[in-house]
Amino acid sequence: MRANAGPQRRVAVRLDWHDGSIWIDLADGCGNYVQITSRGWRVTRKCPIWFVRCKGMLPLPVPKRNGDLNDLRNLVNLGSSENFLLLIGWVLNALRPNGPFLALVVNGEQGSAKSTLCRVVRRLIDPNVADLRAAPRDEQEIVIAAINSRIVAYDNLSAISPALPPPLPRR
Repeated sequence: MRANAGPQRRVAVRLDWHDGSIWIDLADGCGNYVQITSRGWRVTRKCPIWFVRCKGMLPLPVPKRNGDLNDLRNLVNLGSSENFLLLIGWVLNALRPNGPFLALVVNGEQGSAKSTLCRVVRRLIDPNVADLRAAPRDEQEIVIAAINSRIVAYDNLSAISPALPPPLPRR
């Protein structure tokens, strides 16, 4: 360690946990965070976690109570109640602080709103100026995207090369 180095702190992007609570950085410019506990959730301006706000990160709206999941259902073309439940399960998994994390693979006919679905869930959890990315060129590109985002969404991938392993899960 260098003699002039200051204290080291763990940092997180968008979401992390502390003392049994999940914390979400709304990145809204007002300093709002959401604390989720086993008893419920609240919006607060005091947060024990140091969050990094990467270039391209967009704010999440302040959540409102008594929402309706059917509002989300009306935005996506999933075809069945079972598919909608799978999507909700994936969203909840994506809001966990630690892995393992599920991969969301969306397939369907041309014009069936696959990209729209991916944009909607990305904006729901981790809005960014780059909603969807092109296929990665190399492993370094995957790692950089994963370090700077909670969600990495690729558009129009027909396959993932075994030479491009997925990034390691966070903590």
